[in-house]
Amino acid sequence: MNTKELLSKLISFDSQCTKSNKDIAMFIASLFPKDLVTVGKFKSKQGLDLYNVAVKISGENSNLPPLIFSGHTDTVPISGNWETDPFVAAEEAGMIIGLGAVDMKGGVAALIKTALDLIDNQPQRDCYFLFDADEEGDGYGGQRFINQYQFKNADIVIAEPTDKKIIIGQKGVMELKITFNGKEQHVSRADQFYNEKYNAIYKAVKAINEIKIIERQLNAIENKRFSPPTLTVCQINGGTGVNIIPSKTEMVVSCRFLPTQDFLAVKQQIINQMKNIDPQVAVDELLIGEANLVNSDNQLVIACSRVSRVVIGQASMDVFTGWTQAGVYKQWGNCLIWGPGGLKLAHTAGEYVSVADIEIMEKCYQSLAKNG
Repeated sequence: MNTKELLSKLISFDSQCTKSNKDIAMFIASLFPKDLVTVGKFKSKQGLDLYNVAVKISGENSNLPPLIFSGHTDTVPISGNWETDPFVAAEEAGMIIGLGAVDMKGGVAALIKTALDLIDNQPQRDCYFLFDADEEGDGYGGQRFINQYQFKNADIVIAEPTDKKIIIGQKGVMELKITFNGKEQHVSRADQFYNEKYNAIYKAVKAINEIKIIERQLNAIENKRFSPPTLTVCQINGGTGVNIIPSKTEMVVSCRFLPTQDFLAVKQQIINQMKNIDPQVAVDELLIGEANLVNSDNQLVIACSRVSRVVIGQASMDVFTGWTQAGVYKQWGNCLIWGPGGLKLAHTAGEYVSVADIEIMEKCYQSLAKNG
């Protein structure tokens, strides 16, 4: 099965994060000898049956720290206006179009081809290929791998789309749900004093103004590598009727913070300001994803740069403003992001990836495993 055929097959599986990924996981597992594969089944937060697949290729020297390649099998839900069937790979000018083509079944295809090659061409050290579920959901798959393996001093490459650039850092993410409670009353009996004290939406308005102040403070932080940290109100929900004072309002804020920042201090600042508005406010963590930064003179970065110059003809380094599981897997060792396709196409209708880019990254991964 060549790269284009493999990618087309991966796209044909409906592995939206709102569904089980069993079919694509079992397909990936079937491509390898059974003694090399471990399949782990678990439940998602929503009760879905999900599956992680791990492939281990033993190296010449198992005493060396392992090299780990990571890719997720799930996609975001279908959105936007697709002009083609999202689950039937369409080809146009060397590009393969389909749901998850760039994020990140193109990267998964490159990892599969690399692992198959290493079966016959033994790598320098033990190589693990981790295909996780739920990355686009609650991230349970990645956390399952963390609990399953206790790697130390490992080198990790995440095959997310990077335009073949070596991504050495990313911002962290903190998502908080803020809940204000009030007291219901018919609007005809609620004056301004009542609204200020009991209207849950009024409390949320005050909260947004305080969030904007913290946002301005964060936006003023300068960093040589990264754009400023951000803080945004992303969701708000409150009220039950047009003639009833709302007794509850929920809002979600998202903060993207720098590797050098104390995000817990930012969280506490938000909590303090919310409690000034209402001491009974509830602030709950929805997601904390750590930032990541690897020094440019790190041995993994040097090895990837060397491979990139040989295979691609140049080595470009950059950082992400978004978040990937590098923030999870970094506890195993040095973690960077390096994969085929353009990140800007991720989560868009009609996303696509170049077969040539995938094949280039196959050569990069194979070279890194054999020589890095």
